[in-house]
Amino acid sequence: MVQNMSDSNATPSVRGWDFQINAAIYMFLLDTKNTKTINVESKTEDIEIENSSGSISFLQAKSCFNPNEDNRKWGENLKKSLATLSKAYEYNRDESFKMIFNYSDVFGMMLSLNLRVTIVGHL
Repeated sequence: MVQNMSDSNATPSVRGWDFQINAAIYMFLLDTKNTKTINVESKTEDIEIENSSGSISFLQAKSCFNPNEDNRKWGENLKKSLATLSKAYEYNRDESFKMIFNYSDVFGMMLSLNLRVTIVGHL
């Protein structure tokens, strides 16, 4: 009998990548005429979209498979996502930063995890 095996189920990772790809396609469809390039799993963020004028949108895409079971882990992923967007903002203050998620109560989640977020910039 094998003991102490870690969970090697890749389903959550695959679902996350699928969500990122679908989010990139959705963002492309919102502005097909002005989109120049889209990079998924780029070197800075989950998704980076360059428009025809050269400006870049940095996006974090996070999915939650089962909100009733994944709250704590999803909340930790949300913290990490906000941290990477914040770091990207330090070097690219004139660009656009967005979060895309499928969790229906993200702000309630943030409150329950005692996350404090300051939103800087414009939409």
